[in-house]
Amino acid sequence: MGFQQQEHRRCPPGPDDRKGQEGVLALWRFLSERELAARVEIIWERYVKVSNIEANCALDMAKTMILPAAVKYLGELAAAGSSKGGRNGGR
Repeated sequence: MGFQQQEHRRCPPGPDDRKGQEGVLALWRFLSERELAARVEIIWERYVKVSNIEANCALDMAKTMILPAAVKYLGELAAAGSSKGGRNGGR
């Protein structure tokens, strides 16, 4: 075996390896395939839960703060426009 082949055997597989990160973790015995799958599922569940909470919070903010403020401002603009005599500016 040449030097490069021996060196390659000592290095862990890279992210572009066929096995990917799952293979790296299983190869080096950090996590088994089953443990890795469980952790990935937990991380995805947490991500989805947090995303739903943030989306609902943004929707509540839009309904209770942004939309009423926009309607109020449109009313003020309409009132200002009609007090000046419409589109022609009172001419």
